[in-house]
Amino acid sequence: GKTEEALPINLIEMMYYAQLIQQKDSIEEVLGELDWQELPEGQDCRIKQVRKGDSKNMSSWEELHKWLKERSENFHAVFSPRIKKLNL
Repeated sequence: GKTEEALPINLIEMMYYAQLIQQKDSIEEVLGELDWQELPEGQDCRIKQVRKGDSKNMSSWEELHKWLKERSENFHAVFSPRIKKLNL
């Protein structure tokens, strides 16, 4: 069956997440739509991007790995400078 392939950033604490979500529009202009999640315990948050795919189908692995690599590099390029500027 079809699964969702996600590239999560298991983020930091709520106060840092709050600073990043203020930049949501400019971040999503570059990365596309993201799933911004405040986790139930209220301490951590997650930002992820999801793509439809079937990770059990070996013939799609090359394409999925390429997507994961590109997304990882793009996430780093977008989030790294922003995280460095957070009020920590």
